[in-house]
Amino acid sequence: MSGLVSAGCTRAPEAVRPPEPAPVAHQARAIQEVVGKPQAPVVIESVIDGAVAHVTVRFPQGGAGIEVLVSGAEGLAVTGSESLTKDRGVATGEALTFDVPFTPGPGESLLAVRVLGTFGGAHRSAVRAFPVGTRSALQQSKDKEGTATVGGEKVRLVPAEEQQR
Repeated sequence: MSGLVSAGCTRAPEAVRPPEPAPVAHQARAIQEVVGKPQAPVVIESVIDGAVAHVTVRFPQGGAGIEVLVSGAEGLAVTGSESLTKDRGVATGEALTFDVPFTPGPGESLLAVRVLGTFGGAHRSAVRAFPVGTRSALQQSKDKEGTATVGGEKVRLVPAEEQQR
């Protein structure tokens, strides 16, 4: 009888729901933060206006020894100095703006902006590339070569580099 009494007085445990998984984008971000190299805490933006890029670098965190460099890829040539600023300190919330003249390459080319500096006592860098122009027929045909769909996304397949031991 005591078994019945305790069973009657005991409340059935509520079903424990497992936590819902975080959205995929958040999971990917968390993995990048753990696996990837820490980047400089900066926001790099560019507005292309003819043969000039208006580049803005925002600093959500202050830093020291800041250097901003620009370069071209895929045929783009920077026509001014590639060093926009060097060994500069910035305050939290500060923004630096630069006009970068360039000569575009054939079809689509890229303007790369690199920011280096010390943030929170650690040396960090960040790089962003901005497309300039429209992809040529040759570039578009090369896009189709060596691609496959993996997980619903198109990826480019390239041969692995052999490592010498």
